[in-house]
Amino acid sequence: MADEPVEQNLEGAKEEAKKDFKYIRWDDSGVVAHLTLNRPKQNIMNIDMLREVARAIESLSAREDVRLILLDAAPECEGYFSLGVGAEGYTQQMVFQMMDAFHSIFRVMIEISKPVLAVVDGVASGAGAELAAFCDLVIATEVAQFRQPEIKLGVFPPMGAVVYPRVIGPRRAMELLLTGDPINAMQAQQMGLVNRVVPREKLKETVDAW
Repeated sequence: MADEPVEQNLEGAKEEAKKDFKYIRWDDSGVVAHLTLNRPKQNIMNIDMLREVARAIESLSAREDVRLILLDAAPECEGYFSLGVGAEGYTQQMVFQMMDAFHSIFRVMIEISKPVLAVVDGVASGAGAELAAFCDLVIATEVAQFRQPEIKLGVFPPMGAVVYPRVIGPRRAMELLLTGDPINAMQAQQMGLVNRVVPREKLKETVDAW
């Protein structure tokens, strides 16, 4: 009986924290914590959105009941997983803050010691592609596309240079980063960026099975 108020307070704190999220949807009520990018329509990331993602994942640090984190995009963002960081993230005034916020997601994903499964059903570009690539597992639909277009704008993606070599090898990583050419889902699977490619109608069935 003495523990009930403490448990109620913890549950209340969790619910209050969820209300603070503006750009993501977060459900940690089951063994699979479900994190949904929710900034329609293209899930263009800003600093607040990145911090929300990091805060949600970090909240699982003491949760032994959660076994997996599922990362996907809201239905309202049909056609897009994420187009990456907004233009403001590349300005001289904001670039370091944006990089720090983005790094914080990678730090908590490493520290949380729970596998993260990304579900990509649409375009993942720039930081959106890097975020998917950093996950432990990736399921993509046939319409998924991965882009790293920064080089065409005269910018080299520093996070991509760290993430991709360990996932797809240095030569393929350099080709992706230095050409800026998009790759489709099957190409991504062939190079090891994606674990499995499925038809859209079988996506939920495949994710549930995994």
